[in-house]
This record gives sequence, structure tokens and C-alpha cells, in this order.
Amino acid sequence: MRPLVATMDRKVLTNRYAVSLAPNPLLGIESGLRQCTVPTRIVWGMADTIFSTKNPDYLYEVLPQMMGITRLRHAKLFFPEEHPDIIAKEARHLWELSSVRFFDNA
Repeated sequence: MRPLVATMDRKVLTNRYAVSLAPNPLLGIESGLRQCTVPTRIVWGMADTIFSTKNPDYLYEVLPQMMGITRLRHAKLFFPEEHPDIIAKEARHLWELSSVRFFDNA
């Protein structure tokens, strides 16, 4: 994040961007999300201060093929780059769950 906050002007722009995310940007596409047929699993950094910790619950209610949420208590926005092992583990778990669901319905 260093380039984003290297100068006062950049800090101001970064803060303005973060504040613009306050309203849930997914509300405008909620009807499309409700029709999504893609198996989905959420990994959420709960220490992030930009996105609400309520967002994963919202997505859980909206996405019909939801296959769970993993909440990482101390993780922030860029945790996937910092912990790729967690993302890989969650991806494998999603693929296992979705293949079982797919073949059970076949």
C-alpha cells in the first residue's frame, strides 16, 4: 500500500475511494446475484476496516449456491497475497463440496 499513501494527495485520494465504498456496491446487482449458479465460498478478513464485516452474511443470504464462509479474525484487505495457503485450502474445499453436490444432483 506504500504507493497509495506516499504523499498527502495520494492519502486523500485513497481515503476518498474507501469512503465511496460505504454503501454496499452489490445492492445494484442483487437480482443477478440471486440467479448465480456458480458454487461460491467466501473467505473474509474480519480486521479489514474498508468493507463491513456484515458483507459476508449479506452474500450468504443472496447467493443461492453458497458453500460456506471462513472468517479470518486478524486478516485485512490484502490477506490473500499474504496467506495464499489459506486461499488454496479454501479453493480445494470448495471444489470438493461443489463436486459432491454436482454428482449428487446428476
